[in-house]
Amino acid sequence: MSWFNVASGVHVPNQWKLAEGFEALPGPDNKVNIRANISLERLGSFFQAAVRCLIEPVFLIIEALCNEVKELELRRGADGLFHSDVYYSELGAREQVLEIFSRYEDLLINDGFIRFGAASQKTKDEIFVAYYKIVHPSGTIPLPFQRILEQFQIPKEEHLVTAWDLFTKEDPGTKSRYEADPGDVYDMLESLIRDGTIFFAKTIED
Repeated sequence: MSWFNVASGVHVPNQWKLAEGFEALPGPDNKVNIRANISLERLGSFFQAAVRCLIEPVFLIIEALCNEVKELELRRGADGLFHSDVYYSELGAREQVLEIFSRYEDLLINDGFIRFGAASQKTKDEIFVAYYKIVHPSGTIPLPFQRILEQFQIPKEEHLVTAWDLFTKEDPGTKSRYEADPGDVYDMLESLIRDGTIFFAKTIED
């Protein structure tokens, strides 16, 4: 079994127990939710291949922790939940989403606090990369991402061991910021908002 690489902005205890794989979780109305471990060196390629499966028009999703000033305004006490801002791109072609992703790929896949994805407005099929870079393809059967999993030779597991299974009280795992060549997450968001590439959608509790 080859070594599984995690994002630079992520610490997972007993990382050696992680391996590439996926499990399918059936949902209501002929829907299926998948969660998958994709090693870091293949995560970008996998995401791009999954986006190319989506039926247009599609849009990009970026979720990032609120900046410190906004978080202080929203948080209810020391034990309160943190908050993230959600941004979408305008509906468009797959290549538009891929161009944004390619520009900021290093930051998106390595920053421990960024979640991102892409979805089809028509079919609602979605590929989403959550905390600890666990990948969640979801949609209606037949799921278009099935052939991508096969193409990347990601094995199906009855129970997939993810980062969340390895956390302990003594070593709960950590997430951290990552700064890439274009800057950090807030530099990226400022640039994308300024040129009209993405827009603020809502604030959510983590």
